[in-house]
Parts: sequence; C-alpha cells; structure tokens
Amino acid sequence: MFDKEILKKLIECEYPNCLCIDKNIDLDAEEIKVIVEDGYRVVKASKTVDPKEAVGESIGIEKISLETAPLLFTELETMMEDEQNHQEYYEGAYERLIENNVPFYALDISGLKWTEIDTKEDFTTAKKIFNEET
Repeated sequence: MFDKEILKKLIECEYPNCLCIDKNIDLDAEEIKVIVEDGYRVVKASKTVDPKEAVGESIGIEKISLETAPLLFTELETMMEDEQNHQEYYEGAYERLIENNVPFYALDISGLKWTEIDTKEDFTTAKKIFNEET
C-alpha cells in the first residue's frame, strides 16, 4: 500500500528509470538497500549492501522507461531460466542492468506513507499506518 503522492512524484520525476527510496528506515538484512553516487544515480541495490553505505531502502515501487523495459524482461527471463536464481529477488535484474550501464536513479519519497504487506501482521500494521490522523 502506498500514498498516491508517491505515484505522482514518480510520474513527474525527470529520470526515466527510478527506484523509490525511503531514507527514514532502520536498515537491516531484510531491506533492499541502495547506494547512490552523484546524489541520485543508483550504483547498487541489494539485500547484501552494507547498511552503513546505503542511502535508504528501495520500497519496491519503480518507474521503468519504454527503452529499458525489454532489457529488464530479458534479464528476468534469463534469471528464471537458471534454477539457481529461483529464490532470487527481482531487484537482481536491476543490479544486472546497472552493471551494464543502464542508468537507474533514486527518488526520495521519505516521509510519505507506504508499507509492504506479506503477512496478517503486516496488514494490521498497514491499517494503523493508513488510518492515522494526518
């Protein structure tokens, strides 16, 4: 679930390939942590990134350009063909593209509401986040 302002910011962002990043997160092993250079260009996005080097967490909401989409689908297909990758996260395809100089940029959405829902407990948390008085 996410605040519609995140989508608005993503659409209006000047960069064609963007990962929404929350900088107000306590980073640990579970998050997709992002390292940037020159302020916005993503150089690494992975669970293996050292939290001390990361600018924040990729929240799983992205914008992919028309030119990059076929490259992304090819990477995902390649990953799925190898059984060793069947437990990998889709962000691994972004990493592979970044390594091949396909530019991705971070879009800071810190302060906006969002949450990932994987469990009943996550759903309870989401209800609390989105039912708060603002």
